[in-house]
Amino acid sequence: MFEDPERRLFTRVAARLEADLETQDGLELRGVLTNLSVRGFFLQTQEFAPLGSECRIQLYPLGRSRGALVASGRIVREGQEGLGIEFENLPHETFESVRTLILGSAEEPELVENELLNRLSMPPGQY
Repeated sequence: MFEDPERRLFTRVAARLEADLETQDGLELRGVLTNLSVRGFFLQTQEFAPLGSECRIQLYPLGRSRGALVASGRIVREGQEGLGIEFENLPHETFESVRTLILGSAEEPELVENELLNRLSMPPGQY
């Protein structure tokens, strides 16, 4: 019997961005984003928070000396090296910056553009 390979709804691209998270309980986490998709990202960190925790996200695509991109999300996966974060709310400026980062790194930008359009039409929690 064969196991189905992991199915991803959205293309992931390699990324190296610093990020800060603050959970609704006030727990502050810091780490490095290692991959990014329209759906969310993986944060490499030594700090952990409970699965399901809602969080405020600050991404630093140009380093901490520049302004942060802000979003909200939820911790959906935990691994030995970090946390999987799913975006829940991406303000327009953050969405456009994430879009630019993903399209600039994607092997198939047209596919990712379609994923972005589909993501915009999906109700939260359905992706």
